[in-house]
Amino acid sequence: MQLNALYEKIYVDATIINDSEYLITNSQENKALLYDWARNKWEISGDITYAVNDDNQLKLLFISNKLDSDDKIWHSASLNGDVLQPDYQLPRKYTSKENVLRTNWRYKLTPQHTFDSGIEGAINQLDEKLQFISQSNSPYHSTELNDIKETRYEAFSNYNFAISSTLNLQSSLIYERSTIDVKTDLSLITDTLQNAQNDVSRTFSYLKPRLNIRYDLNDIYQMRFNYQRTVSQLDLKSFVPWFDSYENRLEETNPDLKPEVRDKYSVGLEKQWQQTNGSLTLTPYYHKISDLINEVLLTKRSGNGNIDSAKEYGVKLDTHFGLEAIGFNNTLISANYTWRDSEVIHPFTGEKSPIERVSQNEWNIKINQNEILPGLSLSLTLEDKSHYEFYYYDYQGNVDTKMSANAFIDYQVTKNLKVRLKGDNLLHDKYTVNKTRHTELFTQSDFLRQEQRKNERAPRFSITLTGQL
Repeated sequence: MQLNALYEKIYVDATIINDSEYLITNSQENKALLYDWARNKWEISGDITYAVNDDNQLKLLFISNKLDSDDKIWHSASLNGDVLQPDYQLPRKYTSKENVLRTNWRYKLTPQHTFDSGIEGAINQLDEKLQFISQSNSPYHSTELNDIKETRYEAFSNYNFAISSTLNLQSSLIYERSTIDVKTDLSLITDTLQNAQNDVSRTFSYLKPRLNIRYDLNDIYQMRFNYQRTVSQLDLKSFVPWFDSYENRLEETNPDLKPEVRDKYSVGLEKQWQQTNGSLTLTPYYHKISDLINEVLLTKRSGNGNIDSAKEYGVKLDTHFGLEAIGFNNTLISANYTWRDSEVIHPFTGEKSPIERVSQNEWNIKINQNEILPGLSLSLTLEDKSHYEFYYYDYQGNVDTKMSANAFIDYQVTKNLKVRLKGDNLLHDKYTVNKTRHTELFTQSDFLRQEQRKNERAPRFSITLTGQL
């Protein structure tokens, strides 16, 4: 039996200054967002394994976690250098929970044939209270209560067939059924009191097959064919309004949002680096996509919705290797590069276009150094991607990112206790957003202005204590 425990306590006390200069009207607008966030999270997980005999093994796994959050945002604004005046407050409190129980039976029929079957149940919940309190256009006070619950069941069966010493086949079939219940209670106080309630329940069922064939050409080269159907798990926060700090408004949600389904095909060729215990893998791939989650027109503006079909294809290059040959022991380098393209019918223009917010080029380098000192290890990740296109109801544009860096240091205090110091945004996570804004729907209205926003985030550090029993 193995038990794991995790506790996180996060505080965010930050100010975002947004100064805008309008060249055509020769005016300025100054905005300030003050964030005061407090979050507590705990998680307990574990598994129990029981070997009935050499050919039968039973396993039980469980995960239980809870996140409590108390977030507050204050917004102030001014024109042409005047003193900042309070505009609105946005307090949000929510609690999210996840409980997962999974059991499986592994049966070895012969040395060539192995089966692994089981069931899984999961319950995810999100309870939220969101308020919008206007200080510049009072009285205006909205309160939205959201009670969202997802109940998911899964039955699976995996089969492994060692056809020969050089040929192996793996297959699986998963049946998934989930029900999402969304209850909303909205009250609005202006000169009068208004109230609206809504209760929606939807059920989804999917079959998810997988097939993997591996063939060893020799001791150095290996080929793989893989097919897998994946179904995205909807984030429960997708069903509650989210705050757009740049547009300074709450964005509407889509109660009809469905999971995204991908049929993924790939062929991989791998070469082993025998001297460095590493490898190099080239993998062309193709994804046939159903119910693509994408920006679509909603009731008032736009937001996440589904597009019937799309496709994505590309090539991935992955490698990892050690540096023992040049005297750096316990050092592992991992790197990957992806080139991709995609095609979808643009939900606004009706023309063929790439999938929004998908970069054509992306790379990542990771350096792991173990046992710098007894119990001390280090990991550094560098990554970057090419610009990508995006669109919204009244604008379209692109985002140009710069290289980012994240790192962590682990110290194994005892056999069952580990401390992690993590640093994010070490290169300030810089990126530039370019927008072409229109007066209304950008395909049917006049051009308003061109916008450019340069962003960077300060480095963020956290400490995590992890225990194991």
